[in-house]
Amino acid sequence: MGLFNRMKEPVFLKESSDSEERMLAWAQSYLDLHKEAQKDYTEKYDQYKVNIVTPQKPEEEVPTQTAETSTVAVGEVPVEETDIFKELKAYRLYKSREEKIKPYFIYNDNQLKDLISKMPRNKEELQTVAGFGEVKTNKYGDDILKIIEKY
Repeated sequence: MGLFNRMKEPVFLKESSDSEERMLAWAQSYLDLHKEAQKDYTEKYDQYKVNIVTPQKPEEEVPTQTAETSTVAVGEVPVEETDIFKELKAYRLYKSREEKIKPYFIYNDNQLKDLISKMPRNKEELQTVAGFGEVKTNKYGDDILKIIEKY
């Protein structure tokens, strides 16, 4: 007890306040060294960006047939906007839901376009369409041919 009376401040208190000051100085030095990193993480995806530019067509330009569009001459509608395309697509969706399978398992859009371009009248002609073998023809042929007959 005599020892503590002689000291104005206990030793452990002096050391703790000293260590707090050192800790604050250390933390401040790290904060001073810290610099906010300005990084654009989307930069590496720039090569995949698609620029959609819609040029204005001259009045006399006639559209030509490409792989993406099915228009041939001025005034014709793309295959995707025809009634037969829509009806065959609706039939495909109906059947796929009935059988609980994906619609493209029955026929995909490219096969559908081939089907419309060939316009088969019987099952033998239907088998010449891409993706239509004997099994698909027997399974869906009658319904598809009835739809095609309307057009």
